[in-house]
Amino acid sequence: GHDSTEAFGGVTTDLPSLRAASRKAFYQHAHGRGVIRTLVKFIIGGGLLVDFHEKDEKALLALNDLWYAFQREIRWFSFAREFVTRGFRDGEVFVRRFPRPDAPLALRFLDPEKVLEIKSDPGDAETVELYTVEFGMKRFDVPAADILHVPLNVDRNVQRGRPILESILPYLAKYDKWLDARMVLNIVRASVALVQEVQGSNTDLLRLRTAQRAASSASEIDQSRMLRPGTILRGTPGVKYSMLSPNLNARDAATDGRTILLAVAAAAGFPDIFVTADYANSNFASTLVAQNPALREFEDWQHIFGEAFTTIADWVLADAVERRVLPMRTGEGKPKN
Repeated sequence: GHDSTEAFGGVTTDLPSLRAASRKAFYQHAHGRGVIRTLVKFIIGGGLLVDFHEKDEKALLALNDLWYAFQREIRWFSFAREFVTRGFRDGEVFVRRFPRPDAPLALRFLDPEKVLEIKSDPGDAETVELYTVEFGMKRFDVPAADILHVPLNVDRNVQRGRPILESILPYLAKYDKWLDARMVLNIVRASVALVQEVQGSNTDLLRLRTAQRAASSASEIDQSRMLRPGTILRGTPGVKYSMLSPNLNARDAATDGRTILLAVAAAAGFPDIFVTADYANSNFASTLVAQNPALREFEDWQHIFGEAFTTIADWVLADAVERRVLPMRTGEGKPKN
């Protein structure tokens, strides 16, 4: 087994390993999962709305019927939710379209590991021409027009995206170590040692030990045992029992854990209450002020994903025109977050 540092906190530029660590944090770490789930919920909210602007009433009805059929076929809400989740968890999203002659357009997600190569125009890194995709034991070249690729957290001329948890993973590893140490500290702090103080000389101690051996077996005397709850001690003349607790000065240990979570919140663009889920020290007014930067963060991501969903709406309309379900002049779709 690997420790949490190797699982979450290893600094690496190897994208497959980074995606694997991000997925592990998403599925197994409370704060890693919380960061991505919070982003998805605030970005998608109650669902993604697609609104068509068309002056002709019959054409508008045809557009709505087309989109409703597509929504039912693809299960639009869960598709959009998975789209955003994949983007944050894996750092990129691949969707391939499959036109069908007698049904709405079919869309399928591609795992990043299945996209082996992205071929761009030699003179323009941002113009992608082909994607080499693995399916089963075979490789296929898919035209760029049939794949929607949304890389996140990288520049435009960088082909592959990076998970949003990349800058958070080291702090998750630190938090796990801090939490383990904190639990050990609490166990030691709560431990109580029972000390027998024999009053008198060495002769008195020897006489007490001889008397105890006469009353009990040697094994019971030689072995130290932890007292069970509810144990009643009957003192022997000349013996004093003292309860000692460890003197640990660790009042600042709680601050360390909070500092780590604040770093996680800063990397995610959240107020700390979104990460800690601790609203004890906040009120309505302070919460509104604290979440204001996060709302700007969510709006930013909504615009980024909105561009991708606009492309999907264009695909659906173009496919309907190809199948002669819609006339060429029909208006366009415009997704709204």
